[in-house]
Amino acid sequence: RPARAFREHALLLLGIFVTACAVTFAGAPWFGRHRARLPLLALALVHAGWIALFAGKLASLPLTTGFDAANHLVYVDLLRREQRLPRANEGWSTYHPPLYYATAALLQEGFAGFGPSAERVATKLPSFFAGLGTLWVAFALARMLLPARPELVAVAVLFAGVLPLGVYTSAYVSNEPLHAALFGLATLL
Repeated sequence: RPARAFREHALLLLGIFVTACAVTFAGAPWFGRHRARLPLLALALVHAGWIALFAGKLASLPLTTGFDAANHLVYVDLLRREQRLPRANEGWSTYHPPLYYATAALLQEGFAGFGPSAERVATKLPSFFAGLGTLWVAFALARMLLPARPELVAVAVLFAGVLPLGVYTSAYVSNEPLHAALFGLATLL
């Protein structure tokens, strides 16, 4: 529960807040000199946070955790087991386009020899990398829309990187992050 998590981590959150304030105020001259690099710094910071979160916590979550993950896994399993595209009536999610599911099935096959935990992580990689792709799209869109305001581009990247829905869906077996990344890419183009 959020309230319990906040109480349990209040000291850590306060430390992060105080550190962010100190960096913002004390680092103002540095930020001014390196203004053009702020978007790349924000992108690197978000990537580091996502990778740490994925490696430290999210990769170990059961594959069936998340909205309709079990149904997505049926589609992936059907592709692996029968090596064919399913008909739309063969499962809850089988009417979806096959790109996400084929990618997950190929990664599962590639990592199958490394054990069940490696296969579990491989199954989550398409969602994770699609989530990161969405961050890159946000970065590119912000640079296009705000070419003279690198500090706002950095804020856009940081904002996109901490949106709970983006982090949530990118941690689970789900085709939604890929759809979001492709839609964002279409918008960018």
